[in-house]
Amino acid sequence: MVFIHLQRILQTHQDKLRASELRSSGGGLQLSQTEVDELSNAFREGVKAEQKGKLQGDPSKATLSINGIWSVLNKLGVTLTPIEKEEVKVKLFMDCGNVLDLSAFIRVVGWLAAAKQSSAEIQKH
Repeated sequence: MVFIHLQRILQTHQDKLRASELRSSGGGLQLSQTEVDELSNAFREGVKAEQKGKLQGDPSKATLSINGIWSVLNKLGVTLTPIEKEEVKVKLFMDCGNVLDLSAFIRVVGWLAAAKQSSAEIQKH
């Protein structure tokens, strides 16, 4: 009984650390826990769709292919021009190779949000 209690305390601590890490990985944006949760759910749904509904292995180690990211972003309402897609591909390849874990996915969303925000600011001036 004591072992189980200690294990739950450790798991809670690890979950809080992971959530904090994910919030701060938003490419310079400060994401709320709700936003991180929404992105996590979208990522998991994308992984499930890519694996034909059979989530394999440890969910915390799940990855999404670069092609899989486009469908997840579309479901989130993010549309990218072909040039933006190429920029994301290059940045991803340099940063994490051909597959994305959840942290990399959140960084991509952060990059895109920052780029869109910069573009909007430039158009104002």
